Amino acid sequence: CLVENVSTTLINKISPLLKSISLNMTIKQRAVKPVAPSSFLWALQRQMISSRNTQYNFNSMQDVPEILQVILTEISSSSPIADDIFSSSIKSTVTCNTCLSYSVKEERLDILTLPTSLNVPTSLASFLEPEVLLGSDQWFCPMCDCKRDSTKETSIISSSAFLIIQFIRFQCIDGLSVKDEQVIDSLGGPPYV
Repeated sequence: CLVENVSTTLINKISPLLKSISLNMTIKQRAVKPVAPSSFLWALQRQMISSRNTQYNFNSMQDVPEILQVILTEISSSSPIADDIFSSSIKSTVTCNTCLSYSVKEERLDILTLPTSLNVPTSLASFLEPEVLLGSDQWFCPMCDCKRDSTKETSIISSSAFLIIQFIRFQCIDGLSVKDEQVIDSLGGPPYV
């Protein structure tokens, strides 16, 4: 009886979106015909509207990382171990080049956004490379009480079991949106030790 009450309580805490994902996965495993994802899409639409307060039309092109983030947020709110599976911690340190004062910011990310390169290791190295903040990108130094040339360093301080990467494929050049369509080798570079 106690097990049934606990199971019922856990099931009632799971969001409609996660219930729909679970149901669709179960049906897909048993199906011999293609599965219609309409219940999942309706649940996703409701969740997108309520959590982001934005319209979502599943009959039009959508931003995949945004949709994935909504799903991962739902999973994290329902499971105490989700962060160990999907989230990584990133630390950014900005140091004033004049007085050497600094600011540290840590954030948890489910999706790591990387610059596009020929392979994942090169993209990751580019992401972690120190960046000099000059001109309009200068950092406001609280010690100097003005904007100063600074250096930003980024590091991954913890990583989950799975690292989800989104490559920056679009950039604005002369007012036009241009897509980088190069093929990315997922494992390229030197062998992992």
